[in-house]
Amino acid sequence: KKGKTVRFPKNFIKNEMRQMLESGEVDMILDTPHNNPLKFENEKLAEEKIMLAIPDEFLKGLPMEKTGNGSIELSLLEGMPFILSNQNQVIGTVSRNICRAHHFQPSVRLTCSSIENAILLCSRQMGIVFVPEIFSKSDEYAGKISFFSIEGSEYLRDICMVYSRQKYLTEPMLYVMKLFREEIENVYSRS
Repeated sequence: KKGKTVRFPKNFIKNEMRQMLESGEVDMILDTPHNNPLKFENEKLAEEKIMLAIPDEFLKGLPMEKTGNGSIELSLLEGMPFILSNQNQVIGTVSRNICRAHHFQPSVRLTCSSIENAILLCSRQMGIVFVPEIFSKSDEYAGKISFFSIEGSEYLRDICMVYSRQKYLTEPMLYVMKLFREEIENVYSRS
């Protein structure tokens, strides 16, 4: 918007982005569905798994023959250090629920308020991190981190383009949304 400063939070915490959308500071966000579908459109773009980011150094001690098709059982990671996101973040709550469902007690070394910090610490061999699938699509940490699906975990979350139903969408915004639709499809179709 011309003449208006747009602020981006240091850590893109879900609640901050939602607040920016609800206050009209941003026109659209990529997120899980908004809980007020009367006011906000939730256009589903993809389904996303929660995965494990494991430092490559940690893999040396694992029986790799038990990791099939890019997936791993949580029980193989017993005693290894984990870095969990805090419970104010969806990923923090979801990761704890996955652990409970698998009767797995992670050895928590650190708790982070930012998934970006957690993945950076993982790349420095400090612990295993639960991450959204989108992180596995980047080669930023190639040679430092390997990504695995969680054996027996069927947790999927919808990734949506969320925008106000009560706000006019300009032609440029509609074009940006078209680009997001195309790019998200490309990103999630890559293995």
